[in-house]
Amino acid sequence: MPEDIWRFVRDQGFLGMLISKEHGGLGFSAQAQSLVLGKISSRSPDGVTIVMVPNSLGPGELIEKYGTEAQRRIICRGSRAATRFSALR
Repeated sequence: MPEDIWRFVRDQGFLGMLISKEHGGLGFSAQAQSLVLGKISSRSPDGVTIVMVPNSLGPGELIEKYGTEAQRRIICRGSRAATRFSALR
């Protein structure tokens, strides 16, 4: 994916759609996330993959629900900019 696409995805918070706003995410419902993914997939299979995988397999949602407060501060707040997940650039 071109760097400008990665930057847009990170800057708009698409890597933390299901994480609450309190913890640095967008606070979307599963339905809202599904609508966003549907729109992206209608334009780019690669684009939807880079957004879908961290939201469905990423640790952010699990840590938000089951992690300690220290883990939430470190991981969840970083998810908006994807700074904590080096695999996501």
